[in-house]
Amino acid sequence: MTTGSISPGPPPASPRTAWRSQTFGSIPRRNRLQGRLAANLRRSVGPDYPLGAIVPEAGALYWPGFPYAQTARYFDVFLPMAYFTFRVHGAGAVRSYVGRNISTIKSIVGSDTPVHPIGGEADHATASEVAAYVRAARAGGAIGASLYDFNGTTPAAWSQLGRFPAAS
Repeated sequence: MTTGSISPGPPPASPRTAWRSQTFGSIPRRNRLQGRLAANLRRSVGPDYPLGAIVPEAGALYWPGFPYAQTARYFDVFLPMAYFTFRVHGAGAVRSYVGRNISTIKSIVGSDTPVHPIGGEADHATASEVAAYVRAARAGGAIGASLYDFNGTTPAAWSQLGRFPAAS
């Protein structure tokens, strides 16, 4: 992790991330499999069942070019894994990182696309970072924002998270 900015560059090769390419192969193959799985899931539950897509963070190094537009055909809301508590520190960096996650999806899929970012671990976030996270989510037009997990979320963080829905 870096302080005040997004971690630059690709991560070193590690067994933790190597399984993705070994198991699913190339990015185009991964995208095809994701589309097939999404279509099968939607077909199984029907068109009226609300589905949320938990998707990689914007610019994820393990899945560059994630097929957001393809995913939008099958899901009703996007929940990007915008785990700021793992990626950045400081209110300014949190605002930028979360804003980028929301704006990436909306720029590809459409400005009216429902997005609900997942912010990471509550017990690793400062009060100012949670406030920045909520401000960025509201400014980006998110329909909500959440942290993991219930037990680690402080009363101050609950107060910030309670600022949804966004003011009109």
